[in-house]
Amino acid sequence: MDGKAIMVIAALAVASVFIGLRLTGTELNISSMMGTVMIVGNVTEVAIFYCSEFAVISRSLDALQKRASLLVAKDKTVGQRRW
Repeated sequence: MDGKAIMVIAALAVASVFIGLRLTGTELNISSMMGTVMIVGNVTEVAIFYCSEFAVISRSLDALQKRASLLVAKDKTVGQRRW
């Protein structure tokens, strides 16, 4: 996992915001753009943390245990959210 994954996740977050705006019938204004920036920031922060945890864990495990390292990294990122 590298920077490409983080950029794809950020692009998906932007697309999800526009889909949500379309479904709710909300127009694109300054408030919704500020919300978009906040969502992309949060998603990118979690993606960076997830990718770094995956890299640390996968270095310490064999190639056959990559899936297990993904699950462990996911469990660590769930507890790291800041509200």
